[in-house]
Amino acid sequence: MQKAIEPTHITKQENKPTHAVVGVVFNKEGKVLLGMSTLLDELRKDKWCFPGGGHEKGETEFQTAVRETKEETGISTKPINIAPIIDTDIPGISFVVLMRTGGQIKMNEEFSDMDWFSIDQLPKPIVKQNKQVLTKVLKYLDKDIDEERSIVRVKKNTISKGFL
Repeated sequence: MQKAIEPTHITKQENKPTHAVVGVVFNKEGKVLLGMSTLLDELRKDKWCFPGGGHEKGETEFQTAVRETKEETGISTKPINIAPIIDTDIPGISFVVLMRTGGQIKMNEEFSDMDWFSIDQLPKPIVKQNKQVLTKVLKYLDKDIDEERSIVRVKKNTISKGFL
């Protein structure tokens, strides 16, 4: 029997135990960053997923998401102004919405490929929970998908200045 993972950090938001944080990164065109995982766990093996990883002592989920995204992708990010922390059916993992602020993709060894994707043209196979998170994010940010131009419009009052 496998031993359960103990949370390594109690978040400052709602005191929820968390041991990993994932960044849902958008660029100014409204595309989302996904990488093909080289990790061997059942959840991510040979699937497209968001960057993310474990907390370091004293970090908030926002800080962890920004740091892990930079380490794994080379992309600089910041949390969207009122970024939600989204939970899924994976215990101990939180998803944070980020916007790209700079940098070029320089993925680490955890990914074999990485790119920006339109919400309506996501690659397959994708981690099931990542697709669920995108659905929640779209509802939260009140985004409209423009099928013809393959972009996502975001209402200005829901995000920080620089995202558009």
